Amino acid sequence: MLNSSIGQITLQDFNRIKEIEQKAKLPSDDGKVNPTKQFLNQVAVYLTKGKRKKVTYTQAYSAWLAMYWFRERQAEKQNIQAEIRHWYSVNATALSDAELIGLHANLPKIKAQYQILNHKYDATDFESVYDLFLMAYDNEEIATKARNESIKAHMNQHGSGNGNV
Repeated sequence: MLNSSIGQITLQDFNRIKEIEQKAKLPSDDGKVNPTKQFLNQVAVYLTKGKRKKVTYTQAYSAWLAMYWFRERQAEKQNIQAEIRHWYSVNATALSDAELIGLHANLPKIKAQYQILNHKYDATDFESVYDLFLMAYDNEEIATKARNESIKAHMNQHGSGNGNV
């Protein structure tokens, strides 16, 4: 349930307003939905029928917007959970929000380590190698050594400055 200025919005309300939204085929700019006056009127009428006092357009907009943001957050959370499940092989739905945030924040490091361990990078691109190793291990010394090895590999592949470039 969501709390709003018109009281609690139940799962039934949520689903019915989502149906109204889908039928309305609301216009969107850059992926952002723009509710129309007709749509807000339908939402207001529906919410008023639900044993509430008369719901205004502003209240209907507030209720719809709360549900819209809730859906957006839920979709984002599900994407994060799927990524966590893939990379950590854990039941991400059983994790707290704090645990999800922590594991998600650590994903770039995990992905960088995966690239290194599976040799999924260009060993002759010394600038990218430095960035990759620094991300993976958070250690300047390791990243610098990797860059130096990458420079050697680059020189071997492209010539060592003796006119073979």
